[in-house]
Amino acid sequence: MTPFIYLIPIIFAVILFIFFRTKVVWWEYLILIGPSMIITGLIQFGMISSSTSATEYLGDIVSEVRYYEPWNEWITETCSSTTTDSKGNSHTTYYDCSHSVSHSSRWVQITSTGKYYDISHEEFDRLTKIWSTPINFVDMYRDYYTRDGDMYCKTFDNNVLTSKTVTKSHNYTNKIKNSYSIFGFNKIDEKEAKKLGLYDYPKLYDNDGSDNQSPFLGYKPTKNQLIEWQYINGTFGPISQIRIFLVFFYNKPLSIVQQQRSYWIGGNKNELVYCFGLDSVSKKIQWVDAFSWSDKPAMEVNFRSFYTGKDKVNLDELSIWTQNSIPKYWSRKQFKDFDYIDVKLSDKQLLWLFIIVMIINLGL
Repeated sequence: MTPFIYLIPIIFAVILFIFFRTKVVWWEYLILIGPSMIITGLIQFGMISSSTSATEYLGDIVSEVRYYEPWNEWITETCSSTTTDSKGNSHTTYYDCSHSVSHSSRWVQITSTGKYYDISHEEFDRLTKIWSTPINFVDMYRDYYTRDGDMYCKTFDNNVLTSKTVTKSHNYTNKIKNSYSIFGFNKIDEKEAKKLGLYDYPKLYDNDGSDNQSPFLGYKPTKNQLIEWQYINGTFGPISQIRIFLVFFYNKPLSIVQQQRSYWIGGNKNELVYCFGLDSVSKKIQWVDAFSWSDKPAMEVNFRSFYTGKDKVNLDELSIWTQNSIPKYWSRKQFKDFDYIDVKLSDKQLLWLFIIVMIINLGL
């Protein structure tokens, strides 16, 4: 139907030519056809971009915090003013308008990938207190006026339990979103997902100047468990391009994993999803499974093997195993491999495109 939609302005032009030839000059046909086709193309591009836009979550870890003292500088500047006398002649006067500029205190955190985020004075104090490394003085050698502000910094001590991580959302093109049938996914909307007991992605939350995200769904971790698994995502995220979610189901069959995968349309390109089926009373393991887009699902296979014979989930043991296994087994899928997929508009999108193009052409 898409090619036909592009023919609509030509059909309108033919109608004008046949029935209103004496009232239309040649350039009015161009006004009808040209803008209409351009607008149609832009709308189609927007619809495709919208239907293939996906959000992944990127982890990072804070490696350093800094405190910049307040300081000021002298700005040398010459200003001018122009006046006009009674005869209409302009006169320009130049004068010295040099002045000082003050810079206030600033506290920042720096991640392992070199990103800077402002934080509060209180957060800077908290991190400098729990990190065992020394605080360092850095002379900024500023060209200052009356106040020479310097900097104090402290680096992360590599203690997992004192770590601080950052999570940022990132939009990318995911052609799989429009290709359910190719990969055997069922189309599940939010209403059906709620009925089945499926999960949405955890939301980002403010974490003293930077966002963060819990990797747990269906489970309330202890403070140390949360820090430990955020540390894994923050440390291995930039290095290995991985983000792990731990999803817990209770008294659900193993088939729920495929339904969760369908709801998330396979997950994002950097995700490894651990799935646990537990008894709601005893919390004993009924089954475990995992999914990702990796071409070599070694992490998934070894994860299932790791839980062979185990009846309880020990997150500390799993954490150690995961950190040792990521360098050996994890390989992120390159989504450029899906460039062959021809993204087509849905029936609903085609209908709206047809209606919009018809309105545009009738208006013109």
